[in-house]
Amino acid sequence: MQPVAYGKVPVRTLSHQIILSMRLLLLLLTAACLQVSARSDAQSISLSVQNTPLEKVILLIEGQSSYRFVYSQQAMVVSKPVTLNAVNEPISSLLKLVFDGQPLSYSVNERYIILKLAATTFIAPEIVYHELRGRVVNDEGLPVPGITVTIKGGKRSAITDAGGEFFLDRLEPGAILIISGAETTLKEVKVEGRTRITVTVSTKVAELDQVVMTAYGITTKKLNTGNITKVTAAEIERQPV
Repeated sequence: MQPVAYGKVPVRTLSHQIILSMRLLLLLLTAACLQVSARSDAQSISLSVQNTPLEKVILLIEGQSSYRFVYSQQAMVVSKPVTLNAVNEPISSLLKLVFDGQPLSYSVNERYIILKLAATTFIAPEIVYHELRGRVVNDEGLPVPGITVTIKGGKRSAITDAGGEFFLDRLEPGAILIISGAETTLKEVKVEGRTRITVTVSTKVAELDQVVMTAYGITTKKLNTGNITKVTAAEIERQPV
């Protein structure tokens, strides 16, 4: 059976030419891709940085190459600043210089550079801060205004209001409060993660309010107006026998 011809070109010959053209086009595309890939792999980067954050160094590399980095923000938190001076350095050797000593590992997947935390990287647990509302009262349970509440080892403090109330934010669970006032004794209180606390303070005893024993009873220095003389042991020793 003879093949049917259109315009003097057999159908079988036309199909064969189309297949050959497609194969040639595929071969040209593959060659072009390989050539582009070869140029990309052979690209050189010049980079001069001094104690520069890793994230900024990554942006500089991306600006001079076709590579894109994939990483988490946690990886940037534990990363170290980079210091290097590279001139026309191939991307493969540049990556070794950049990540030398970093707590990160990297892998290259086509045009992407994937960063991961190294297996030995230790990440400190995140500190959970909280708010604290408190009240300062005296021995009788009455509110004490004007009391200063200071975080030990820190610079933040609060002063109690007319109701003896105070408020502190961004407090660590293990914080220690120093409670002080002009007429109260100094006191330290451990927060221990609490969000509400009541502190009882004692009133200072003034020197004039101290108890004095007299021959006829008990009074205080402030109320003692009699002729009372104090004789010390040293004065007794100086007296002749």
